[in-house]
Amino acid sequence: MALPAYRRWLPQFSLRQLLLATTFVAIGCYALRWASPWWSIVLFYCGLVLIVGGILVAINRRGETRSFWTGFAICGILHMLLVFQPGLENGIPALGFTAFVTTWASAYTYNLIKPQLTVQPIPTDPDVLATIRGRWGGEYQEIPSQPRPGINMAVVAHAPSFHSGEDGYFRGFGPGPFYIQQEDFVQVAHGLWTLLLAYLGGHVSLAIYRRRPAGQDSTADDADRTDKN
Repeated sequence: MALPAYRRWLPQFSLRQLLLATTFVAIGCYALRWASPWWSIVLFYCGLVLIVGGILVAINRRGETRSFWTGFAICGILHMLLVFQPGLENGIPALGFTAFVTTWASAYTYNLIKPQLTVQPIPTDPDVLATIRGRWGGEYQEIPSQPRPGINMAVVAHAPSFHSGEDGYFRGFGPGPFYIQQEDFVQVAHGLWTLLLAYLGGHVSLAIYRRRPAGQDSTADDADRTDKN
């Protein structure tokens, strides 16, 4: 039975969509609890793939399908442009210098739940981390050395500045307790924000499409119904 005209613009969810939403929430909670650069990269590229796929679908489909995926792609791209800098740092998307509302909300959430984000890192040596990452952290500086005949007491050495989870696993050194890094948490949260805002943008676009005057673009509607059947 067709819905009344005043209700056609309301979002309509199928059982499959509800199951997908439940899966998304479960994966998002797990990724935030164990936030790491690995999860940041996975979610960033998942969002990017879905946005590109949405653009292709919008180009090749009509009617409601085009409306939804156009809104999805536009809102997803807009969020990425607002929060990410061009290029990658060590394979990880870098956040922009300008604070955005999702950055603030993610950092605020992190500070609220930080006591629950403790981890038990794998004890390791800075040299091992340097081998894994293929680089050193920190800067070179002069530090005292053991006295040796004819050798200056101060030598140039490296002061590493690695964090737990830099290689996608919890490897750290020094005294605990260890927590999920705020930077990793915010990065993962932004990947989830991109997907969520893109999805909401798609439904807003779809609602606007459904509120158009009756009879407008009927050809596109007929083609869309044919595709669904």
